[in-house]
Amino acid sequence: MGLGEVQKLLGHHDPKVTMRYAHLSLQAMLEAVNVVGNVVGRRPVVATNQELTLASQA
Repeated sequence: MGLGEVQKLLGHHDPKVTMRYAHLSLQAMLEAVNVVGNVVGRRPVVATNQELTLASQA
């Protein structure tokens, strides 16, 4: 679900309000990077669960 849908569901008129409370997980960011990578023809980024856990603790 994108921020636009979340904004509508929560009744926020200003997307900045929604963004203030949106916290993307590392997994969600990794998936987004891979979607963009597919569009521009790049290899997918792969991370193990351990790497994601360590990155989130940093």
